[in-house]
This record gives sequence, C-alpha cells and structure tokens, in this order.
Amino acid sequence: MNQKQQPEQSQREDDQGKQEDEKPEAVSGFDAQHLNDINLLLDHATRINLAIDAVNMAWWELNLISGAVIFHKRKAEMLGYDPGVFKHYQDFMNLVHPDDYETAMDAMRDHMSGKAATYEVEYRIKTVNGNYLWFQDAGTITKRDENGRPLRIVGFVIDITKKKAEEAQIRELNTLLEQKVAERTKELMLANEQMRQEIETRKQAEERSEQALRIAERANQSKSEFMSRMSHELRTPLNSILGFAQLLELGTLNEKQQRGVRHILSDGKKLLQLINEVLDITNIETGSLALSMEPVRLKSIFEEITEEFEEAANRKNVSLNQLISPTEDPFVMADYQRIKKLISILVDNAVRYNLPGGSVLLKTEEVPGVQGHSPQIKISVIDTGPGIKAEYIPLLFKPFERVDVTHEGTGLGLALAQKLTDAMNGSIGVESLPDLGSTFWISFAKTKPGSNLHDQPEPGHSAHQANNEFEKKILYIEDNESSSDLVANVLADKMPHLRLISSRTGKNIKNLIMKEKPDLILLDLDLPDIHGSELLHQFKQDDDTKAIPVVIISANLVMSKQKLTNLEGAVSTINKPLDIITFVDTLKRLL
Repeated sequence: MNQKQQPEQSQREDDQGKQEDEKPEAVSGFDAQHLNDINLLLDHATRINLAIDAVNMAWWELNLISGAVIFHKRKAEMLGYDPGVFKHYQDFMNLVHPDDYETAMDAMRDHMSGKAATYEVEYRIKTVNGNYLWFQDAGTITKRDENGRPLRIVGFVIDITKKKAEEAQIRELNTLLEQKVAERTKELMLANEQMRQEIETRKQAEERSEQALRIAERANQSKSEFMSRMSHELRTPLNSILGFAQLLELGTLNEKQQRGVRHILSDGKKLLQLINEVLDITNIETGSLALSMEPVRLKSIFEEITEEFEEAANRKNVSLNQLISPTEDPFVMADYQRIKKLISILVDNAVRYNLPGGSVLLKTEEVPGVQGHSPQIKISVIDTGPGIKAEYIPLLFKPFERVDVTHEGTGLGLALAQKLTDAMNGSIGVESLPDLGSTFWISFAKTKPGSNLHDQPEPGHSAHQANNEFEKKILYIEDNESSSDLVANVLADKMPHLRLISSRTGKNIKNLIMKEKPDLILLDLDLPDIHGSELLHQFKQDDDTKAIPVVIISANLVMSKQKLTNLEGAVSTINKPLDIITFVDTLKRLL
C-alpha cells in the first residue's frame, strides 16, 4: 500500500470502528454467530467500498426478528441524513412515499413467504430537504432458523432518479407519437369503412357496379399518393436532422456534445423506423408494396444480420449465432430486402427482450410441403429470454399492442413482420413458455439457386472512372435548400476533390449540363416544376446525356410499382434521410 492509500485506509478503519461502536444498539437481538457474520461483512465492505462508490450503490442488512437495520453510510448520504438516524427498519420506511409504501411492503412479504425468489422493488424516498428520489431496492434472505423462518435479509439499493426521469420523457414522446399514428390510422380506417359502404351500396345495382369499382380504385390510388407525399414530407426534414448530426458525430466534439449528438441520432432513427413501419403496413394494405421475388440465399442474409446486430448483442451480453441446416446453403423464393427486414425484426426483438448472458440462434431447417406442395425452409429465431405467457401470444401480431411495456417500442414490428410474410406467400408463428425463452419462425417455399445479385459487388462505370486526383463535377438537382447544404457539407468534408453544382429546378437543365459537363447527376424526385422520373427519362433518351450516371436521392421512394419501373434508368437509388457513409461509398464506387 502506498502512502496516499494509507490515510484512506485509516479513515475506513475509523469509520468501521464508529460503526461497530454503534452496533450494540442497532443489532440488539442478534445471536453470536450473526455478530460474527456482521464483522466479516464489515471486513468485506472495506474492500469493496470503492466498487460500490463507483456505481452509486449502498448495501443494507435487516434483522427480521428485532427490526434492527444496518446501512452502508452512502445510503444515508444519498438522502442527506446522518447515518445514525436509521436504527430500525421503520425509521427508513417512514420516509417512503405514501403511494409506494404498500408496494414495498408487498414485495418484502412476497419474498418472506417464498412467493418471490428475491425482494425487488422500486420506490420513492423523502430526502432531508423534503424532495423525493427514486431508488431500486433488491435483497435476499441469507439466514433462517431450524424451522425455516427467515432471520436476516441483505440487499443493495441504487439511486435511479435520473433513469426514471428519462423513462418518463420517453413515455411522453412515445405517447405523443402513438397518438399521432393512432389519429392517422383512425382516419385511414374511416376512409376504408366509407369506401366499403360505398361499394356495398353500389353493388345493389348491377348496372352501377362498374362505377363503384372505379371509385374504389381512385380512392386506393389517392391513399397511396397521400402516403407517398406524407413519406416525403416527414423524411425531408429528417434528412437534414440525421445528416448534419452524422457530420457532427464524425467531427471533433467534447463528451457532452457527443452525448447530445448520439441522442439526436438515436431518437431520429427511432422516428424514421416508426415512419417506415407505418408506411410499409399501409402500402401492403393498399396493394402498393413493390416486391421483387427471386431466389434468396439465406446464408448471405444471416451474415449481414449477424454483423448488423453484433454491437447491440454485445451491449446486452447476448451471444448471436447462426446454424444453416440440414442443407449447406438453402435458397427461398422471396423479396431480398423484405425478407431481410422481416428477419431483422425478429432478431431485434430476440436481442432486445433477452436476458443478460443469454443467446440468440438463427436456424434453418427443411420441412415437407402440405398437400403435395413444394418443401418449405423454416427459419427460426430462438432466444433464451423470459418467454411469453400464453394469454399474450394472440396480441403479438396486432398493431400497437405491446406485451412488454418495460422496453421501448411502438408495437408495430411484429404486425409488419406478419404482413410482409403474407405478402411474400410465407407463414409465421411463435412458440414460447415463461422462463424458457421464445422461438419465432417463418417459412417460405424452397427454391433452386439463381443469379443472386446481392452477393456480387455492383459494377462500376468505367466511362467515369478517371483518376481521383483530378477534380470531378457532380450536378445535384434538388429544390430543398437544407438537403443541398447537407450534400455540400458532406462533399467538402469527405470528398474535397469533387465540385458540386446545384440546381433547384429540372426544366431547361440541359443548358447547364452542356456547360458544366458533370460526371454524375444526383436527382431528387419531387421537384417544383417536373417529376424526377420524367427528367430521368429525358436524360436517357438524349444522346448528349444518356451516358451520365444518375443517382436518385429521394424521401419518396416508398411508391407504386409503376413509378419504381420509371426509375430503371438510374444506376442507384438512395433513401432520405441519408446515411453519410453509404452515400460517400456510393459516390466513390461510381466516380
């Protein structure tokens, strides 16, 4: 021990001596063996004080016969009291908030009676200045008499006031989001009901049925256009928020600023996920979801998802494994991006709701087809979490139904998973028991391997792959000023050898192209004077511009199949909000 540590050790020993001087009054009724145990505990406490201080915890010990209590001095310090005021259990319980008192007592009684394996509870305690702080309290019986009657309980308490405040804020934000989504969903449901009533009324007369069908088709088309427009209006401001936040994160920030930027990115991504899920569900319901069915290699998807969720699993101390069986490399007939989204939802839930030290297994197996149909590949996501009670399972796939309210979420993930599965002619199910974990599974028709473009790097464009040391020009046709500023900042920071030329309109752009001769065109779809897909068509029909690669950057890529077909002349499409790294990688590949 060095000289600096000796005064600290002496102070701890003085503190112990004072505590032991007070002990006869605090522990009256304890037996000799119990006193020996306390002395040993105090010796251990000396050695672990630093560890306890580091996590802002305090230990306590209660004689269940006499009610005498021993507190780590930090527990009193947390509340601002002198440690000597807590000699009896009731001295502490008198400070518990009236609304939490019975909850705390019930938790203790449940543990004493054997109903609960441990004593665990959260409650508020009055401080010396009259305020209340939130604490998480946990303990366990450590000694019983020969008849099994509890004699002593030991536990730890930790201040969770900050956590409670953050949870309250998150609940408030979630409530607001859910209210907005519920209002929009209600409007859509009312529109659907009105449409149904209109069709039913018109079906009564055969001569008017054709007119009713046309009305229904127009209503569906209007709904799709509305959702497409809503996507654009929500994603455009998010593009600036998340884009500039990514630039800040990549820069030089102090710790406080880094934490703030991480909050912006985290909450922005949650909002983006909510928007995507609502739009996907609506597009499936209106039949507007564009699917590209092809042979999909599951091994590739498993590898991508494992890499994507590796960091989240490590934070939760959950192992993430994959098992391809019984065939080495199975393929299923599905849309690559949609089945990846589907499996990602299941893996995300398996990691999020798992227990620390648990595991998640991605597994495939071949199962026979039903009634002469082709064999199926069953994909299972198996976790070792707390499991799900039988009465909650019917609620899992309903929108906005949340079985576990202790974790963040909107209750849309599994509802979207079911709709995506149905849209790709697959099956989905769940098997779970409390305390034994859960298995969520999906199955799709087995197919033979095909040309899987997702396993191959996209080809470059040799006509535009000149030496990067020379300046190149990019033309960005975008009417939103914040989006243009974001791209300008990204290029200035990450690709300073490129020169950006901007235009807020699409008509008469040919003169600018012929003057500047850009090496690449970035094109927004929702321009004030012409739709981007029409402009793309013009570029590809013109001999002067058809060789210039065009990249679509839009917040409105959630659209009808017909409009997606109109974008086939583009070399790549990028969704807003921009992922800065993906955006830069795309430009490097194309230039």
